[in-house]
Amino acid sequence: PAVASSPILRAGAFEGDESIVEPVLDDALTPTVVDDALLTPPPPPPPKEIEYSELVSRLSTCRETGVCDVERVDFKSAKAEAAVARIGGSERTVLNLPIEDPSNDSSPLKLVARCRDANVPYVFSDLQAALKSTRGSSVLSAPKLPSLPKLF
Repeated sequence: PAVASSPILRAGAFEGDESIVEPVLDDALTPTVVDDALLTPPPPPPPKEIEYSELVSRLSTCRETGVCDVERVDFKSAKAEAAVARIGGSERTVLNLPIEDPSNDSSPLKLVARCRDANVPYVFSDLQAALKSTRGSSVLSAPKLPSLPKLF
C-alpha cells in the first residue's frame, strides 16, 4: 500500500515576516494508508451492442455445451428486423442483423431457429404489444358471417 502525506508550510505570524517557516501537518493530510483497489480504475461498462455473427457463435456454443450466457432475445418487429439480446444481465442491441432471405443461412428467422435450438427464450415484443392492445376489439376477430339457410 502507498502512503500519502503532504505537509503545509506556514510562514511567520505577520504579513511579510518570512523569517519563520515551519511545516504543519493538517489532520486531513496526515499520513494514511491508501488501498491499492482504490488506485485501479473501475472496469469498463458492459457493451451495449453485439454483432450478429458473435450472437450466432454464442448460440451455437449454447446448443453444443448446454452452458449459455445468452438469457433471452427480444425481437422488436414481427419480421425480426431488429433484436436485443440479454447477455450476462445487460441488454445488447444486435448489430448487422441481415434481411430475410430464404436462400441465405444468415437471416432473422434463422436466428429465431438458433434461439429455439439453443433453448434460449425469445419473444416478439412489438407483436405481443400489438396483440394486447387490440384484445377486445374487432380488429383481429373474424367478421360474423350470415347464417346459412337450412337445406334439409
